[in-house]
Amino acid sequence: MKKGNKRYKISIGIFFCSLLFIMPFGIAYAKEYGNVIIKAIIQKDGDDRHALQNVSFAIYKVADWKDSEWTQSGDFLHVSLNLDDMDSLHQKQNAQMLADYVHEHGLKGIQSTTNSQGEAVFTKQEAGMYLLVQEKQATLQDSIYSSAPSLFSVPLQMDGKEQWEVVIEPKFENKTLPIQDDDSSASHQKDPSSATGNDASSSANKDVQTKDITRRIEILSLFLGSGGLLLLYGKYRKASQNL
Repeated sequence: MKKGNKRYKISIGIFFCSLLFIMPFGIAYAKEYGNVIIKAIIQKDGDDRHALQNVSFAIYKVADWKDSEWTQSGDFLHVSLNLDDMDSLHQKQNAQMLADYVHEHGLKGIQSTTNSQGEAVFTKQEAGMYLLVQEKQATLQDSIYSSAPSLFSVPLQMDGKEQWEVVIEPKFENKTLPIQDDDSSASHQKDPSSATGNDASSSANKDVQTKDITRRIEILSLFLGSGGLLLLYGKYRKASQNL
């Protein structure tokens, strides 16, 4: 009986030791991949928030965390970066430099497009540092919106804890679209040159009409004068005959 209890206790001990050995690997494996959610949200007209739909984003893995430091990887091994100093200024500079490198070399990243809620989702991303690039400008009503390239890490460190679901809200710059000329209204606008020509033509027509009337009056006066002379001549001849 005692031997049975001893064997039972040994079996239980081996079982728990096995769990303790396996659990760390199981936890590490579960957290090896993370999800990245991009929220394309802009604030317009006061406190109103609007989702930007059909906006294409791309992410590129640029570095791995090895031996307590960031080590560039993949297509970005030979880009001159300073990943040790990652304050906001250097982070912006590094992000823009990497985005320019992507554009110059025609690199293709992992793409996702925002849905009706303005969310673009990248699932099962390996641990590392990533570059986020907006591929095309977004249009909403009379404005266009663009965001600068940025860097983020998977997992994200928040208050000393690892966050494997990374949510990013890019900061968008608002640029008003140029005002388009209305063809219909433009067609109804008067051309100053044509207006001047019309005025000149109208003035010339008036001059012609005035001259024509003057000439008619002169002719009529001539006829009336001739008739008066004939009438006086007739009266004079009649008076002479009576004498």
